[in-house]
Amino acid sequence: MKEQYKDTNLNYYIKVRLTDEGVKRYKESYPDYGIDAPGIDIDDEGFTQFQIHDFMNIFGKRLFMGATLPCETNCKIQVKDEWHTPEEEPVPFGKYGTERYPQIPCLVDIKNYGYGIRYWNVKEKCWDDESCDDYYCDMDRIKKWAYIKEDE
Repeated sequence: MKEQYKDTNLNYYIKVRLTDEGVKRYKESYPDYGIDAPGIDIDDEGFTQFQIHDFMNIFGKRLFMGATLPCETNCKIQVKDEWHTPEEEPVPFGKYGTERYPQIPCLVDIKNYGYGIRYWNVKEKCWDDESCDDYYCDMDRIKKWAYIKEDE
């Protein structure tokens, strides 16, 4: 399997399942700052979320071969991808968020066609054609899509 790397940021989030050792270390780490540790929020899947740099600061010294681990070794790291799946619906942004009838320009990968520019019709919940005035297709014809960024 070829290694793949994705850009990320230390301000993004990591989700881990803390062990008893991890909960103990978390609670012990906050007095270093002169404050009590905030409660631990655990989601429905048993994960607790940290900013990556906070996780490294709190648990970094406890992550070495042979250590009693503060969390399970499998985790989830937030990655901001430019591409979105058909399950995600484009959201109006910038000037498109202020229009009465927003249609959002996107680059789309269309099944059995390839790439093209199409406009997400927010009101009708469908893709309009490249001239932004006629129905083109429903979301199920799209493999993936990405916003076309406005000029800054």
